[in-house]
Amino acid sequence: MLIVLSLLRKKRSPINIFRRDRIRTEILSNGKIEVLNIRYEAFHKNISITRLSRLCDGLSDTVLCPGYIIPDKAPVMRFCDNSLQLILMENFLLSVLSSLPQSEIKICLCDPFARFYELAERLLDTIPEITVATRMPHFYSCRAAAAKGSMNITDDPSSLPECDIIIHPEPVSSTLPGCRFIFSAYEPLINDKRIIYRYLSDIPEEYRGLIPPGTDPQYFLCALYSLERQKKLAQAVPPAALGIDGALTKEYITGISEALLSTSKGKPQA
Repeated sequence: MLIVLSLLRKKRSPINIFRRDRIRTEILSNGKIEVLNIRYEAFHKNISITRLSRLCDGLSDTVLCPGYIIPDKAPVMRFCDNSLQLILMENFLLSVLSSLPQSEIKICLCDPFARFYELAERLLDTIPEITVATRMPHFYSCRAAAAKGSMNITDDPSSLPECDIIIHPEPVSSTLPGCRFIFSAYEPLINDKRIIYRYLSDIPEEYRGLIPPGTDPQYFLCALYSLERQKKLAQAVPPAALGIDGALTKEYITGISEALLSTSKGKPQA
């Protein structure tokens, strides 16, 4: 069972000091999956973790909620697995690449601990060459020998060549070299308008009635994938993605990329 927690903070006043927090619950179900929706109305600064734990006891120790609600070292923890977004990032990226002249596109991958080497290999099934920034050059050198295309390796992301797309699956915390788009799967730690970090998958009809009002639907889909093993969600190709300035469609990204590639081809050679 999934557990979703929302918090409504009531206005603090002398009268409310003696009031007990109010908790309302409901069960949402589609016949296969059940969701316990907990609506917590707080009259005090801190919520009662004891009461919340009692509600969750025997059901789950993981709760879907905003990041500020559950304190550290509580007996229940906030759900924060981003596995589905990493997959959707790849699906979206490969869909974008399928609409571009693949022999001309230049891509770099930041993968310090070789967590995404399989993505590098799948990219080389599509394009002839990539550059990888990693702290594990020996590992990547061994993989490069069996790859279809050419894999250039560096140990420093700042030395990556200018390219069309940088893939940086983990949170971006420092400025990256010149490119048009940066694909990540986490909200960035810096303000860089090139970064795309959230992939907006359509919500399948069978899950729509399970999502409590006010719950981020993409966050909820991540929980369905990771906790309820709804693996078919990994087959989705998001029609749009979110950047710092708002949502971007696949068509917008491919249009910008095609225009830049055409401009680059038209430049006189030095």
